Amino acid sequence: MHFESTLKQSSYTQKKEIQNAKLYLSSPDPFSQVFSHRSTWLIFCMVTLGFIGSREMQGVTSLCRFWGLGPNGYYMFLHFFRVSSWSLDALIGCFAAHERFVMTGAIALGLMQLISLKFGQSVWQRFSVFLRTRSRMLPSERTVKHVVANLLVQNLINLAPDTMIREIQKQCRNKKAQYQRENSPPELKQPVFEAEETV
Repeated sequence: MHFESTLKQSSYTQKKEIQNAKLYLSSPDPFSQVFSHRSTWLIFCMVTLGFIGSREMQGVTSLCRFWGLGPNGYYMFLHFFRVSSWSLDALIGCFAAHERFVMTGAIALGLMQLISLKFGQSVWQRFSVFLRTRSRMLPSERTVKHVVANLLVQNLINLAPDTMIREIQKQCRNKKAQYQRENSPPELKQPVFEAEETV
């Protein structure tokens, strides 16, 4: 019983982390979403830049010295660390989401470079965009991305009807049809048919 409750709690935590990551990365200014007040967000930026730019770090006084602030600035920074308009857990989650995003991008970039080194000729053979002259023998990461994206689309189109992706697509279409039925205004409602499985 204890194991089941722990498993449910961990699953809920993972879902919460995914939701937070989507929220943070979809926002044009993700870190500002952690703070409920604009002023608190600006002070956070001052603290961060102070840590980066200050030549010596001896606490809040170093931040005041970096920004040229007097006693009012000192008490402002002290108050910042005690206010309830931001959460340390949310801030850590935002940092974690950015770290995962950057790491995923770095892994993808490395894979494209590896494909360029190992399968350069195959990439050039499948590259369908016109180039007047090649600047180098190895294809660039952008060229590899273009080729790999086309291959993925072709593989998704040519999948067998009983594959898992077909089941996922069918489920998504059914959910979309149900959402349209439940949320459309009465005067605009039209009969929406369930998506049928293609053979």
